[in-house]
Amino acid sequence: MSEIIIRNADFSDIPGILELVRIIGRYVSFEDELFSWMTLDPQAVVIAESIQLKQIVGACSGMAYGPERGFMGLYMVREEYRGRRIGTQLWNKAMKHLEGRNIGVRGLESMFSEYRDKRGFAHQPDYVIGYYKCSESSLILPKLNLDSFGIVSLMGKGVWPRKPEMVTTARDLEHNLAQNASECALENTKISYLDTVENIIVQEWKDSMKFGRSVENLLTEVVNYDRLLHGYDRSFIVAQTLSWRSCKTKIAIINEKVVGYLCLRPTVVGFWMISPFYADSEDIAELLLFSLLSNVNFSEITDGIQIRVPDKNPYCMKLIQKYGFRDENLPISTGYNKTCIEIDVSKFYSFHSTICCSE
Repeated sequence: MSEIIIRNADFSDIPGILELVRIIGRYVSFEDELFSWMTLDPQAVVIAESIQLKQIVGACSGMAYGPERGFMGLYMVREEYRGRRIGTQLWNKAMKHLEGRNIGVRGLESMFSEYRDKRGFAHQPDYVIGYYKCSESSLILPKLNLDSFGIVSLMGKGVWPRKPEMVTTARDLEHNLAQNASECALENTKISYLDTVENIIVQEWKDSMKFGRSVENLLTEVVNYDRLLHGYDRSFIVAQTLSWRSCKTKIAIINEKVVGYLCLRPTVVGFWMISPFYADSEDIAELLLFSLLSNVNFSEITDGIQIRVPDKNPYCMKLIQKYGFRDENLPISTGYNKTCIEIDVSKFYSFHSTICCSE
Protein backbone atom coordinates (compact mmCIF):
# COMPACT_ATOMS: atom_id res chain seq x y z
CA MET A 1 0.00 0.00 0.00
CA SER A 2 1.08 3.56 -0.70
CA GLU A 3 2.75 5.44 2.16
CA ILE A 4 0.48 8.16 3.59
CA ILE A 5 1.55 11.38 5.28
CA ILE A 6 -0.72 13.61 7.38
CA ARG A 7 -0.03 17.34 7.08
CA ASN A 8 -1.61 20.77 7.01
CA ALA A 9 -2.96 21.82 3.64
CA ASP A 10 -1.88 24.97 1.84
CA PHE A 11 -3.44 26.87 -1.05
CA SER A 12 -1.66 24.73 -3.64
CA ASP A 13 -3.60 21.71 -2.33
CA ILE A 14 -7.01 23.22 -3.10
CA PRO A 15 -7.45 21.56 -6.55
CA GLY A 16 -6.60 18.16 -5.04
CA ILE A 17 -9.01 18.68 -2.13
CA LEU A 18 -11.74 19.64 -4.59
CA GLU A 19 -11.18 16.44 -6.55
CA LEU A 20 -11.67 14.48 -3.34
CA VAL A 21 -14.79 16.56 -2.59
CA ARG A 22 -16.24 15.59 -5.98
CA ILE A 23 -15.55 11.91 -5.40
CA ILE A 24 -17.04 11.87 -1.89
CA GLY A 25 -19.90 14.22 -2.82
CA ARG A 26 -19.51 17.14 -0.41
CA TYR A 27 -21.18 20.48 -1.03
CA VAL A 28 -18.38 22.99 -1.68
CA SER A 29 -18.44 26.08 -3.93
CA PHE A 30 -15.32 25.32 -5.95
CA GLU A 31 -11.90 26.85 -5.18
CA ASP A 32 -13.31 30.09 -3.79
CA GLU A 33 -14.93 28.55 -0.72
CA LEU A 34 -11.85 26.59 0.34
CA PHE A 35 -9.61 29.58 -0.34
CA SER A 36 -11.73 31.83 1.89
CA TRP A 37 -11.92 29.43 4.83
CA MET A 38 -8.20 28.62 4.58
CA THR A 39 -7.41 32.35 4.55
CA LEU A 40 -9.52 32.77 7.68
CA ASP A 41 -7.58 29.98 9.41
CA PRO A 42 -4.53 28.69 7.47
CA GLN A 43 -3.98 25.84 9.97
CA ALA A 44 -7.53 24.53 9.79
CA VAL A 45 -7.45 22.01 6.93
CA VAL A 46 -5.52 18.78 7.39
CA ILE A 47 -4.96 16.32 4.54
CA ALA A 48 -3.78 12.76 4.03
CA GLU A 49 -1.53 12.47 0.98
CA SER A 50 -0.23 9.42 -0.86
CA ILE A 51 3.51 10.05 -1.35
CA GLN A 52 3.87 7.70 -4.31
CA LEU A 53 0.74 8.82 -6.14
CA LYS A 54 0.99 12.49 -5.06
CA GLN A 55 -2.74 12.28 -4.42
CA ILE A 56 -4.88 13.64 -1.59
CA VAL A 57 -6.81 10.70 -0.18
CA GLY A 58 -8.37 12.24 2.94
CA ALA A 59 -9.13 15.55 4.62
CA CYS A 60 -10.52 17.10 7.78
CA SER A 61 -11.03 20.69 8.91
CA GLY A 62 -10.75 22.16 12.40
CA MET A 63 -11.80 25.76 11.80
CA ALA A 64 -11.00 28.19 14.63
CA TYR A 65 -13.13 31.28 15.24
CA GLY A 66 -11.00 33.15 17.74
CA PRO A 67 -9.75 31.61 20.99
CA GLU A 68 -13.11 30.32 22.27
CA ARG A 69 -14.93 28.46 19.50
CA GLY A 70 -14.25 26.17 16.56
CA PHE A 71 -15.88 23.72 14.21
CA MET A 72 -14.96 20.30 12.82
CA GLY A 73 -15.90 19.43 9.25
CA LEU A 74 -14.80 18.38 5.75
CA TYR A 75 -14.12 14.92 7.24
CA MET A 76 -13.60 12.41 4.42
CA VAL A 77 -11.34 9.57 3.23
CA ARG A 78 -11.36 7.85 -0.15
CA GLU A 79 -13.12 4.51 0.12
CA GLU A 80 -10.13 2.40 -0.90
CA TYR A 81 -8.03 3.95 1.90
CA ARG A 82 -10.51 3.40 4.71
CA GLY A 83 -9.71 0.99 7.53
CA ARG A 84 -6.14 2.24 7.93
CA ARG A 85 -6.87 4.75 10.71
CA ILE A 86 -6.22 7.62 8.30
CA GLY A 87 -9.48 9.27 9.36
CA THR A 88 -8.52 8.98 13.03
CA GLN A 89 -5.17 10.67 12.41
CA LEU A 90 -6.82 13.47 10.44
CA TRP A 91 -9.47 13.98 13.11
CA ASN A 92 -6.94 14.03 15.97
CA LYS A 93 -4.68 16.57 14.27
CA ALA A 94 -7.60 18.88 13.47
CA MET A 95 -8.96 18.55 17.03
CA LYS A 96 -5.53 19.35 18.45
CA HIS A 97 -5.60 22.64 16.57
CA LEU A 98 -8.90 23.52 18.30
CA GLU A 99 -7.80 22.41 21.76
CA GLY A 100 -9.49 24.28 24.62
CA ARG A 101 -12.32 25.69 22.50
CA ASN A 102 -16.03 24.97 22.45
CA ILE A 103 -16.12 22.83 19.29
CA GLY A 104 -19.10 22.08 17.09
CA VAL A 105 -19.69 19.34 14.55
CA ARG A 106 -22.49 18.32 12.19
CA GLY A 107 -23.36 14.95 10.71
CA LEU A 108 -26.16 12.75 9.45
CA GLU A 109 -28.73 12.22 12.19
CA SER A 110 -28.63 8.46 11.66
CA MET A 111 -24.88 8.37 12.36
CA PHE A 112 -24.57 11.17 14.91
CA SER A 113 -24.25 8.78 17.86
CA GLU A 114 -20.61 8.35 16.82
CA TYR A 115 -19.98 12.03 17.58
CA ARG A 116 -22.31 12.27 20.58
CA ASP A 117 -21.52 9.06 22.47
CA LYS A 118 -17.95 8.29 21.42
CA ARG A 119 -16.39 11.70 20.78
CA GLY A 120 -18.12 13.83 23.39
CA PHE A 121 -20.30 16.12 21.26
CA ALA A 122 -23.19 15.67 23.66
CA HIS A 123 -24.58 19.22 23.80
CA GLN A 124 -27.17 19.41 21.04
CA PRO A 125 -29.57 22.20 19.99
CA ASP A 126 -33.21 21.27 19.53
CA TYR A 127 -33.23 21.73 15.74
CA VAL A 128 -32.27 19.38 12.91
CA ILE A 129 -31.14 20.67 9.51
CA GLY A 130 -33.14 19.35 6.57
CA TYR A 131 -32.07 19.41 2.93
CA TYR A 132 -34.74 20.36 0.40
CA LYS A 133 -34.41 20.68 -3.37
CA CYS A 134 -36.36 22.15 -6.27
CA SER A 135 -36.00 21.86 -10.03
CA GLU A 136 -37.49 23.69 -12.98
CA SER A 137 -40.33 21.16 -13.08
CA SER A 138 -41.15 21.37 -9.35
CA LEU A 139 -40.75 25.15 -8.88
CA ILE A 140 -43.97 27.02 -8.07
CA LEU A 141 -43.89 30.84 -8.42
CA PRO A 142 -46.83 32.90 -7.10
CA LYS A 143 -47.55 36.49 -8.12
CA LEU A 144 -45.99 38.99 -5.72
CA ASN A 145 -45.52 42.75 -5.64
CA LEU A 146 -41.96 43.78 -4.77
CA ASP A 147 -42.57 47.54 -4.80
CA SER A 148 -42.88 47.88 -1.02
CA PHE A 149 -39.20 47.35 -0.37
CA GLY A 150 -35.83 47.50 -2.11
CA ILE A 151 -33.70 44.65 -3.35
CA VAL A 152 -30.05 44.90 -4.27
CA SER A 153 -28.79 42.15 -6.56
CA LEU A 154 -25.08 41.31 -6.55
CA MET A 155 -22.85 38.89 -8.45
CA GLY A 156 -19.47 37.61 -7.26
CA LYS A 157 -16.48 37.64 -9.61
CA GLY A 158 -14.38 35.21 -7.56
CA VAL A 159 -11.59 35.36 -4.98
CA TRP A 160 -9.45 32.36 -5.99
CA PRO A 161 -6.29 33.62 -7.76
CA ARG A 162 -6.06 31.96 -11.17
CA LYS A 163 -2.77 33.46 -12.41
CA PRO A 164 0.50 31.80 -11.26
CA GLU A 165 1.89 35.02 -9.79
CA MET A 166 -1.32 35.52 -7.82
CA VAL A 167 -1.11 32.00 -6.40
CA THR A 168 2.41 32.81 -5.20
CA THR A 169 1.09 35.97 -3.52
CA ALA A 170 -1.70 33.94 -1.90
CA ARG A 171 0.80 31.41 -0.57
CA ASP A 172 2.87 34.24 0.92
CA LEU A 173 -0.27 35.62 2.55
CA GLU A 174 -1.11 32.21 3.99
CA HIS A 175 2.45 31.78 5.32
CA ASN A 176 2.40 35.21 6.96
CA LEU A 177 -0.99 34.56 8.53
CA ALA A 178 0.17 31.27 9.97
CA GLN A 179 3.34 32.84 11.37
CA ASN A 180 1.62 35.88 12.86
CA ALA A 181 -1.19 33.97 14.60
CA SER A 182 -0.17 32.00 17.65
CA GLU A 183 -3.38 30.01 17.89
CA CYS A 184 -5.74 31.22 15.21
CA ALA A 185 -5.31 33.24 12.05
CA LEU A 186 -8.44 35.16 12.90
CA GLU A 187 -6.60 36.77 15.79
CA ASN A 188 -4.59 39.87 14.83
CA THR A 189 -5.15 39.56 11.07
CA LYS A 190 -5.30 42.84 9.22
CA ILE A 191 -7.41 41.54 6.35
CA SER A 192 -10.42 43.79 5.86
CA TYR A 193 -13.72 42.49 4.57
CA LEU A 194 -13.80 45.62 2.38
CA ASP A 195 -10.87 44.20 0.39
CA THR A 196 -13.44 42.06 -1.45
CA VAL A 197 -15.40 45.02 -2.86
CA GLU A 198 -13.61 44.86 -6.22
CA ASN A 199 -14.85 41.26 -6.61
CA ILE A 200 -18.55 42.18 -6.33
CA ILE A 201 -20.68 43.35 -9.27
CA VAL A 202 -23.90 45.28 -8.64
CA GLN A 203 -26.55 43.98 -11.04
CA GLU A 204 -29.59 45.84 -9.69
CA TRP A 205 -29.84 48.63 -7.15
CA LYS A 206 -33.27 49.77 -5.96
CA ASP A 207 -34.47 51.95 -3.06
CA SER A 208 -31.10 52.10 -1.31
CA MET A 209 -30.14 55.78 -1.44
CA LYS A 210 -28.91 55.71 2.18
CA PHE A 211 -25.84 53.82 1.00
CA GLY A 212 -25.05 56.40 -1.67
CA ARG A 213 -24.84 53.57 -4.21
CA SER A 214 -21.58 52.57 -2.54
CA VAL A 215 -20.79 48.86 -2.42
CA GLU A 216 -18.53 49.55 0.58
CA ASN A 217 -21.38 51.08 2.57
CA LEU A 218 -23.82 48.37 1.55
CA LEU A 219 -21.36 45.64 2.50
CA THR A 220 -20.84 47.28 5.89
CA GLU A 221 -24.60 47.26 6.50
CA VAL A 222 -24.82 43.58 5.53
CA VAL A 223 -22.02 42.48 7.87
CA ASN A 224 -23.51 44.60 10.67
CA TYR A 225 -26.87 42.89 10.13
CA ASP A 226 -25.13 39.52 10.17
CA ARG A 227 -23.22 40.40 13.36
CA LEU A 228 -26.43 41.23 15.21
CA LEU A 229 -28.00 37.99 14.00
CA HIS A 230 -25.13 35.72 15.05
CA GLY A 231 -23.82 37.61 18.05
CA TYR A 232 -20.24 37.85 16.83
CA ASP A 233 -18.21 39.24 13.93
CA ARG A 234 -18.33 37.15 10.71
CA SER A 235 -17.49 40.07 8.44
CA PHE A 236 -14.60 38.42 6.60
CA ILE A 237 -16.38 35.22 5.59
CA VAL A 238 -19.65 37.06 4.81
CA ALA A 239 -17.89 39.45 2.41
CA GLN A 240 -15.89 36.59 0.91
CA THR A 241 -19.06 34.56 0.27
CA LEU A 242 -20.68 37.45 -1.60
CA SER A 243 -17.52 37.60 -3.73
CA TRP A 244 -17.36 33.90 -4.71
CA ARG A 245 -17.46 33.22 -8.43
CA SER A 246 -21.04 33.15 -9.80
CA CYS A 247 -22.54 33.72 -6.33
CA LYS A 248 -25.87 35.53 -6.76
CA THR A 249 -26.86 37.64 -3.73
CA LYS A 250 -30.17 39.32 -2.92
CA ILE A 251 -30.29 41.92 -0.11
CA ALA A 252 -33.61 43.15 1.28
CA ILE A 253 -33.89 46.79 2.32
CA ILE A 254 -36.88 48.38 4.04
CA ASN A 255 -36.84 52.01 5.17
CA GLU A 256 -33.15 52.20 4.23
CA LYS A 257 -32.28 49.29 6.53
CA VAL A 258 -30.95 45.80 5.66
CA VAL A 259 -33.52 43.28 6.89
CA GLY A 260 -32.29 40.08 5.26
CA TYR A 261 -30.09 38.56 2.58
CA LEU A 262 -29.50 35.30 0.75
CA CYS A 263 -26.91 33.81 -1.60
CA LEU A 264 -27.31 31.31 -4.43
CA ARG A 265 -24.04 29.61 -5.33
CA PRO A 266 -22.83 26.65 -7.39
CA THR A 267 -21.31 23.49 -5.91
CA VAL A 268 -18.80 21.05 -7.34
CA VAL A 269 -21.38 18.23 -7.27
CA GLY A 270 -23.63 19.97 -9.81
CA PHE A 271 -26.60 21.57 -8.11
CA TRP A 272 -26.72 25.13 -6.77
CA MET A 273 -27.35 25.97 -3.12
CA ILE A 274 -29.20 28.78 -1.35
CA SER A 275 -26.74 29.39 1.46
CA PRO A 276 -26.89 31.41 3.61
CA PHE A 277 -30.43 32.82 3.84
CA TYR A 278 -31.49 35.07 6.73
CA ALA A 279 -34.56 37.30 7.10
CA ASP A 280 -36.24 39.28 9.86
CA SER A 281 -39.72 38.00 9.02
CA GLU A 282 -41.64 35.47 6.96
CA ASP A 283 -42.79 38.15 4.50
CA ILE A 284 -39.24 39.42 3.94
CA ALA A 285 -38.02 35.85 3.46
CA GLU A 286 -40.66 35.18 0.82
CA LEU A 287 -39.93 38.36 -1.08
CA LEU A 288 -36.21 37.53 -1.12
CA LEU A 289 -36.87 33.98 -2.27
CA PHE A 290 -39.34 35.11 -4.93
CA SER A 291 -36.90 37.74 -6.22
CA LEU A 292 -34.20 35.11 -6.52
CA LEU A 293 -36.22 32.27 -8.06
CA SER A 294 -38.13 34.45 -10.52
CA ASN A 295 -34.80 35.21 -12.24
CA VAL A 296 -33.23 31.75 -12.14
CA ASN A 297 -31.91 30.44 -15.44
CA PHE A 298 -32.45 26.68 -15.29
CA SER A 299 -30.43 26.18 -18.47
CA GLU A 300 -27.49 27.20 -16.27
CA ILE A 301 -28.72 25.44 -13.12
CA THR A 302 -29.63 22.07 -14.63
CA ASP A 303 -29.24 19.95 -11.48
CA GLY A 304 -31.64 22.02 -9.38
CA ILE A 305 -31.39 24.19 -6.27
CA GLN A 306 -30.89 22.93 -2.73
CA ILE A 307 -31.57 24.66 0.59
CA ARG A 308 -30.68 23.55 4.15
CA VAL A 309 -33.27 24.61 6.67
CA PRO A 310 -33.84 24.29 10.44
CA ASP A 311 -36.86 22.10 11.13
CA LYS A 312 -37.82 24.32 14.11
CA ASN A 313 -38.61 27.26 11.82
CA PRO A 314 -42.21 26.50 10.79
CA TYR A 315 -42.43 29.58 8.57
CA CYS A 316 -39.39 28.41 6.62
CA MET A 317 -40.77 24.90 6.20
CA LYS A 318 -44.08 26.29 4.93
CA LEU A 319 -42.34 28.73 2.58
CA ILE A 320 -40.05 26.28 0.82
CA GLN A 321 -42.83 23.73 0.36
CA LYS A 322 -45.01 26.49 -1.12
CA TYR A 323 -42.31 27.11 -3.74
CA GLY A 324 -41.95 23.45 -4.68
CA PHE A 325 -38.90 22.35 -2.67
CA ARG A 326 -38.97 18.66 -1.79
CA ASP A 327 -37.40 16.83 1.15
CA GLU A 328 -34.12 15.08 0.30
CA ASN A 329 -34.37 12.97 3.50
CA LEU A 330 -30.89 13.96 4.71
CA PRO A 331 -31.45 15.19 8.30
CA ILE A 332 -28.31 16.72 9.84
CA SER A 333 -27.71 16.95 13.60
CA THR A 334 -25.43 19.42 15.39
CA GLY A 335 -23.45 18.90 18.59
CA TYR A 336 -20.91 20.73 20.77
CA ASN A 337 -18.31 19.35 23.13
CA LYS A 338 -18.71 21.98 25.90
CA THR A 339 -21.77 24.22 25.60
CA CYS A 340 -24.66 24.27 23.15
CA ILE A 341 -24.74 27.44 21.06
CA GLU A 342 -28.31 28.63 20.75
CA ILE A 343 -29.48 30.62 17.72
CA ASP A 344 -32.76 32.31 16.83
CA VAL A 345 -33.85 29.85 14.14
CA SER A 346 -36.90 32.01 13.36
CA LYS A 347 -34.56 34.19 11.26
CA PHE A 348 -32.58 31.31 9.73
CA TYR A 349 -33.90 30.02 6.41
CA SER A 350 -30.73 28.30 5.21
CA PHE A 351 -27.42 27.73 6.99
CA HIS A 352 -24.13 29.13 5.73
CA SER A 353 -22.05 25.97 5.88
CA THR A 354 -22.20 22.49 7.32
CA ILE A 355 -18.52 21.69 6.68
CA CYS A 356 -16.75 24.86 7.90
CA CYS A 357 -19.65 26.12 9.94
CA SER A 358 -19.63 29.54 11.58
CA GLU A 359 -23.16 29.46 13.01
